[in-house]
Amino acid sequence: MPKEYADTIIIGAGASGLGMARLLEGKKEFLILEGHSLPGGCAGYFSRGKFHFDVGATTVSGLAHEGPVRKMKELTGFDPDIIKIDPGIDIFFQNKKISRFEDPHLWAQECQKIESKPLMIFFQQLHELNQICWGLSQESALFPPKNFNDLKILVGHNFLKKFRLLPLFLQSFESYFNLHQYGEAFRSLVDEILLISTQGKASQVPAFIGVMGFSYPEDVWYPCGGMKHFFEDLALPFKENILYRTRVEGIQKNSEGYLVKTGRGDYRCKTLISTLPVWDTEILLGKISKKKESLRDETWGALTAYYKIKLSSHGNSLYQQLHQRLSLSGSASLFLSLSHPDDRLRAPEGFQTLTVSTHIKYQDYQRAILEGRKERRHEWEKELEGILKSHFASRLLDLELVGFGDPDTFVKFTGRSRGSVGGLPHSLRRNILTYPKSKGPFSGFYQLGDTTFPGQGIVGVFQGALNLYPRLSTDGE
Repeated sequence: MPKEYADTIIIGAGASGLGMARLLEGKKEFLILEGHSLPGGCAGYFSRGKFHFDVGATTVSGLAHEGPVRKMKELTGFDPDIIKIDPGIDIFFQNKKISRFEDPHLWAQECQKIESKPLMIFFQQLHELNQICWGLSQESALFPPKNFNDLKILVGHNFLKKFRLLPLFLQSFESYFNLHQYGEAFRSLVDEILLISTQGKASQVPAFIGVMGFSYPEDVWYPCGGMKHFFEDLALPFKENILYRTRVEGIQKNSEGYLVKTGRGDYRCKTLISTLPVWDTEILLGKISKKKESLRDETWGALTAYYKIKLSSHGNSLYQQLHQRLSLSGSASLFLSLSHPDDRLRAPEGFQTLTVSTHIKYQDYQRAILEGRKERRHEWEKELEGILKSHFASRLLDLELVGFGDPDTFVKFTGRSRGSVGGLPHSLRRNILTYPKSKGPFSGFYQLGDTTFPGQGIVGVFQGALNLYPRLSTDGE
């Protein structure tokens, strides 16, 4: 069989593509086509000398409550080198530090620092619903339902428990939990956490998604060696099946399956799985629909900065959220990801790497470009440097900027149009029947990644792969 043919071709060596490959390993012949020179996609990495930086605000979660990462580990033997972090995130808000502990009681107590009304009942209810919601999303053969028959069967399982969840699909997170009764400070904290995990705010996000999104930092793990080590381990069993620097330029359906055109030649397959954003997949098929173009316009881009940093002490979590706004940012906060101080795979003795990221709308970024990209970038760098020096204050011994990223950077390295990252924002305008799903436009064509249900992050795209895997055989492919 020529190397130009594989039973299954996967486009993209990010977390969703590699997760799918892990599930297929030893069961189907597959080939992965990756446009970049490294695995990881939007959650990738890069090096500057002895320093290895994670590209984005990447954490590992989803090992609690039979989460997706745990299931992937159990099904495939993938055993990442990770360390439990608790509290998972420290949130710095109005001169207060609020620690996101795994224990819901401790987490509630921390939030009482900024809210006068009791929060314990809210957090207990949230914790219980989170486990139920994840359980529903993991009924992988049927969720999300692709037709009415799927929906009928799905609802029939544990009907009473699922009937309780119905209002979660019909109301926003804000309305369902009556967040209006709480103060502005607590509502702002909720919005900024949801913006990281769901790309939307409490008034926009369906309560079902908001429950999982607000709860996502419940179990947080640090990947030793960063995303570099994580993705190298994930890809290890089939590294010979990955063709790097092989960006897909077009897709054609034919009687035998699919012809995938790249700058390095053409490849044929019976089954095709694209992990690109759904609008980019349509572009490869020849035309982007107005519907997908509209979805693309909703997505966020990112501003990121990368530092070598030296601190005199390490009293806070490795993951921090600062409630401070950078000019033109669409978020009222910055997310900081520090390497472990003892992780010599990431930085030399005494140093750590620091990735800072925040949201930006592509339209706002373009406006800044028209004003002069170099000048605006210099302003962002100076502004951010001042925020970081103030935040780390007396503990800061050294801080050196080594790189800066914007939507154009993500276009260059990921190939995603407009540099969109973080996935499709969850919204009440889309329910589980209309949200983009894994079933593609043709027989034998599937879609994965952060623009299909259940959405972004390693935890979300792993779950997407777990949902799709049983359907590959039931759909007759």
